[in-house]
Amino acid sequence: MSVLIAGAGPAGSTLANILSDFGLNVILVERLDDPAKNAFSSAAIPISAVNENLIPHKAISSYWSNWHIYGPDAQCFQWSSVDNLGVVLDFAKYRQYLWEKAEQSGVNLLLGWKVLKVISFESHASVFLVSKNGVKKTLKVNIVIDATGYKRSLLGVNHDKRDQLLAGNGIEWILQCSKQSFKKWGSSLSFFIGSQWIKHGYGWIFPMSNNRIKIGVCQLPPYNNMGSNLSQLRSLLKANSLNDMPILDKHGGIIRSTIMRSEVHFQGRVLGVGDAISTSNLLGGEGIRHAITSANILSRILIDFCKGNEFNSINEFYKLSKYQHDLNRKFGWRWIISNKIAKKTWWGLSDKKADKRIIKILHGLYKKANAEDISNVLFEYKFGRFGLRLIPYLFGLR
Repeated sequence: MSVLIAGAGPAGSTLANILSDFGLNVILVERLDDPAKNAFSSAAIPISAVNENLIPHKAISSYWSNWHIYGPDAQCFQWSSVDNLGVVLDFAKYRQYLWEKAEQSGVNLLLGWKVLKVISFESHASVFLVSKNGVKKTLKVNIVIDATGYKRSLLGVNHDKRDQLLAGNGIEWILQCSKQSFKKWGSSLSFFIGSQWIKHGYGWIFPMSNNRIKIGVCQLPPYNNMGSNLSQLRSLLKANSLNDMPILDKHGGIIRSTIMRSEVHFQGRVLGVGDAISTSNLLGGEGIRHAITSANILSRILIDFCKGNEFNSINEFYKLSKYQHDLNRKFGWRWIISNKIAKKTWWGLSDKKADKRIIKILHGLYKKANAEDISNVLFEYKFGRFGLRLIPYLFGLR
């Protein structure tokens, strides 16, 4: 059995490694040829991902144990833990690790290539590729995986029209700080929420190794009416006296997910994984961990599908409908609630009335929650004792 995976990000590379270790012939196609190119990801991950061996230690740039959230009035709400709550990744190193592991696992890694089109037939799929130099070729495989992220290059946008597809754009710079200026940001995830900071979104500053920081902004405006957010990033730099720090890298990207994850997960001989099937959560924008989860679930289903079969008729692909069911079950109802909260928050964050709601929520969390509670809300979507308070918020009653 042969599998071609388009996209060598966390989801595509993880899936490639698992399937190759099982003995399948895996071709991993990636349009980039350098792991450091457009390494856009704020990449803040809870410590559980490290403990569960989802993240390699060599890709960890820093550990963090504190939450700092700056509200609309610039007041900083702080929650601290004696234990590490999570890590910040060096995404370029993480991508490099994934690619090296793929080659070690026997994956045929095609860097600098792009999948143009896939045609599904009864006996196989024809995949049309082009290299960065314009060389074209066609491959015949049994299964194709769309791991192209928000672009959904192979599956396309195909979801229940009652389920909204929300989109936002982010921009992030990596700065080199002095040892003194880094002290303010080290060991903390810092967020900036309020219309005076960024309308319809949020900003962040995350620590990295060697006195570096990631500073970025993301906007999820109503009805996907995206525009440039460079001016908001520059304002954030100025407000935190960081505008004179050397810039080491600039990158940006798009987040695009449905609220209820209703999109088609496979079509013909093509299946989606990661952001191609909305595994980026809209509340905090986290995607890496959930993309890996989707790859792990899909790998188990594909291995069962391929066991003892050298050939699978396209008529047998209905068996893969279990994939969407199992993934939705894994994410659970909390996923949908968190996305609805995200829509309510980011779409409405544009004026003083919205700022007052945010301030009220932050004061409530500061009185009732500890650092672990904040992590549970933003990473695990466990609203716990705050749940009942969210109902009137969701329905616009406060």
